[in-house]
Formats: sequence, C-alpha cells, structure tokens
Amino acid sequence: MRFKHKALSIAIATFSVGAAHAEDAGEKMFSFSGFGTIGMTNSSEKSADYVRIVDTPKGAGHSSATSASGESRLGAQVDGTFSDRLSGVVQVVSEYRPDGSYRPDIELAQLKFQVTPALDFRAGRMAIPWFVVSDYLKVGYAVPWLRAPSVVYRTAMSHYDGAETRYKFTVGGAALTAQALFGTTGTDIASNPAGGEATKLKLHNFTGLNLQGDYGASSARIGLMTSTMTLKNSGLAGIFDAYRAQGDTALATTYDANGSRTSYIALGYTYDPGNWFVQSEITKLFGSKSMVPMYTSGYVSGGYRFGNFKPYVTLGRFRTDSDTSIGSADPGVAAFGGAQVINALLGNGISSSHSTLSVGARWDFKDNMALKVQVDHTKNDAHSNGGLKNLQPGFIPGDSYRLISAAVDFVF
Repeated sequence: MRFKHKALSIAIATFSVGAAHAEDAGEKMFSFSGFGTIGMTNSSEKSADYVRIVDTPKGAGHSSATSASGESRLGAQVDGTFSDRLSGVVQVVSEYRPDGSYRPDIELAQLKFQVTPALDFRAGRMAIPWFVVSDYLKVGYAVPWLRAPSVVYRTAMSHYDGAETRYKFTVGGAALTAQALFGTTGTDIASNPAGGEATKLKLHNFTGLNLQGDYGASSARIGLMTSTMTLKNSGLAGIFDAYRAQGDTALATTYDANGSRTSYIALGYTYDPGNWFVQSEITKLFGSKSMVPMYTSGYVSGGYRFGNFKPYVTLGRFRTDSDTSIGSADPGVAAFGGAQVINALLGNGISSSHSTLSVGARWDFKDNMALKVQVDHTKNDAHSNGGLKNLQPGFIPGDSYRLISAAVDFVF
C-alpha cells in the first residue's frame, strides 16, 4: 500500500471534478461531502507572529502564544453530474482570512465538459496549480504533513476565475497531463506601511501552462504562470504621486507595482513506492522591479509508514531575491516629512529569508480521521524577519524560533 494511497484516493474521490466521481454518483445528480481541520500552534517568538498564510493579520506568537486561527478550517462541497459529459462542483471553505474573519468563501465553482476521454474544458472558479498538491490543498487529510511546507505554501491566492483545458496522453510508459489556463486572481493584503484600507492585489491576464508526468512510483511536474499586477490602495497611490510631484518620476515608476509583469515557475517531484515517500518542490517568483518582493523557495520532505503511524521530516528554504532597500537612492518625500517611504515599502533592509527544519508524525486513528503533530525550527538569515508579522520593538532580525503544532484532519 502506497504511503499516501488512502488519503489521496479519498481526496480525489470526494473533492475532484472528474469522470470517476460522476460514475460513483450513479443516478444521483448531486452529492455532498465535507472536510475540516481543528488545530493549534504555539510559537516561542514573543515579539512577532507566525502566520500560516502570509496575508493574514495575526497568529501564534506576540498576539497569542498559542493560536488556532492558522490551522483550523471547515469546508463543504456539492458535486453535480448533469450528463455523461457535463459535471460541476461548488466548494465553500471557512478559514482565517486576510480581513481577520472566518467568513465562508467560495473556493471552487466550476463546470467541466468532457470532450473526449482525454480532453476536457473547465470554466468558473478553479484551483491555481501553483503546487504539487494544489487540487486538494485545503483538505488537510489528503496531505502527509500537519501543514504543507510553509517556505512554499504561504500564498493567500489559491483559486482563480477563468477557464482551462486539460489533455491526457502517454509517451512510452509515462502518463502525461498538459494543462493551459487563463483568468484573474487576487487577494486583500491585511496591512501595509501606507496604512489605511487594505491593499487589494489583483493579477490580470493570469496565464499558465503545466505539465505533469507519472511513471511507476515517480511523479513530476513543471508549471509556468505569468500575469500583470495591480495594487489598489489610496495611500500607496498617494505615496507614488508625491514622488512624481517632486520630480522623482523614474523612481516612482520603477517601484510602483501597478502594471508590472510577474512570472512564477514551479518544479515538483514525488517518489512514492509504497511504505515511504520523498517529495520536493522548487518555486521562483520573478519579474519587473517593484515594491513587491521576488523570491526563490523550496523544500525536500520524506516519510515512512509504520501501519497507521507515519513520521516525516522536511527541510525548507526561502530566499528574498529583490531589493530590501535602495539606501540613499531614496531621496525621501517632502510631503511625508522627508521620510524615505520607498525604503520603508521595501522593508528598510530587512528580508524574509530563512531556513526551516520540520519533524512530525501522522496517526490515522480512525476511518477518515488523522491526528498530526509537528515541530518546526526556523533560523532567520541575518537582517531577516523570516516572514513573521506584527513585529514588535523587541524583535531581533536574524534570530530563530520554534513552533509546536497539533491538529486533527477529517473528511465526511
């Protein structure tokens, strides 16, 4: 029995839109399913917060030594089978959001038309294929870890609105799936140096190509996505307008993210021959220079199965690739008392680079339920906050911290 076979088979049967689910549904036009996680995290860092999703406002640490906000969620899904070719899905998820609420949000809402057994078209709201586990990222029961490696899996943008097509074919003994997509996505950023209302981040002309191949116990994927970015916030707009008004047009144009092009590339590989697995991903965000940080991240993880008990270990790395300060090249803005606001937007020389070692275990103690525990040790690079939020005066860049987490995942 492969390491993740039971969890993945349940996730695929319950949470995917596909022919296999349509056949299982039989005469029923609609079927209902659900999933959830109840978890808590304790942080040793008392002068900042660890947040599971980078744009959420607070988490374990300064705000509360132990927090359930980042690890807990509840989801419900309705699948519809309208004919042998047409199917659909609506999925609603309640979890901690960038606005600080648990307001339920429509995670998926799509129709799928099966043109041939090998080709399908989908339209609506769909999962962004950023990662190896994008299709079931919200279903904690379907992944081996308590939380997917945070050096890679921290984006708040998990779905997009648009259309995509997938084509399945074989080459030699390998089963391949090619995917092309187009649409828009975005999120609200909870806080920013400009203050005031939340910044609305939008990615327009969001275009992606992905290729996944499976051969025996091996699975590999490569993905490339590109988009045009806009950031909507009156405070930010006023900052760059002030730079332009005093003659620093080139500087404002360079670091104003509106209209900038960004690209994202992801490589993933999994080897799962049975009672053990190894999985690795490398991601990179790059593009036009702006106030939005570019980065490279990756991890390697492995685990072994002893019956219903599955220990694992993960080593991850996140590196900030863009400027964190332009020093004296920022002349400051007279309208803001001479403050070097661009330097502040870039982080005043503080990056998010860090390395994390995680050790954890999963225990499938009951059908469709799993208990997980995980300990993370993170070492921030020199002059780095490690991506922590709510930094307090006592915070020391370049220091290390520890997380202890426990969670129960379930599906129904």
